[in-house]
This record gives sequence, structure tokens and C-alpha cells, in this order.
Amino acid sequence: MSRWIGLLLIATCCLGCTSTANVESDRETLKNLDSEWAASVSDMDKFMSYYAPDASLYAPGMPLATGAGPIREALTKMASAPSFSLQFAPNMADESASGDLEPM
Repeated sequence: MSRWIGLLLIATCCLGCTSTANVESDRETLKNLDSEWAASVSDMDKFMSYYAPDASLYAPGMPLATGAGPIREALTKMASAPSFSLQFAPNMADESASGDLEPM
């Protein structure tokens, strides 16, 4: 009888440790979100919506900008330059194989 209880406990532990994350789907979601962000570069409100409230931006030749207001100000200053051009393209997205680090 104790053998069956032991096997049941082992089976329960094994089933509880399996991942239910769809890693490939999550990777595609990350790449799609990155593409949406990249496409919004000409719409400052939409572009800024992808930044966390406490995010930081360190642009070359400019001081560190932390928070939505300073980041918006830095990006607006950069975008006002006649030769300004900004392009993004995701080339990869990754997630832990177990799925315990998922995109937000």
C-alpha cells in the first residue's frame, strides 16, 4: 500500500512540474509587440505608451532621462533634428523554456 502512495506522490509531483506555457506563441507575441512599437515612432503618444513609468533612456550625447516626461522631452528634442531617423526591427525574442518568465 505504501508503494502505491509513493508512486502517487511521484506522479503528482511530475504532473505539477510540467509547463503549460506556449513558448513559441509567446516569442511571436514579443516580436509582434516590438514591431508595433517600432511602427509607432512617428506617433509620440503611442511610442511613449510602450515605456514603463520608471523607464530610462540614455541617448548618445544627452543626459540620462528617467520617467515619461524626461523621456518624451529627450525624444522630442532628438526628433526635431532635420536629419533624425529612427528605425527598429525585431530580429529575435526569447522566453525561458519553462515559461516562468512571460511577456507582460
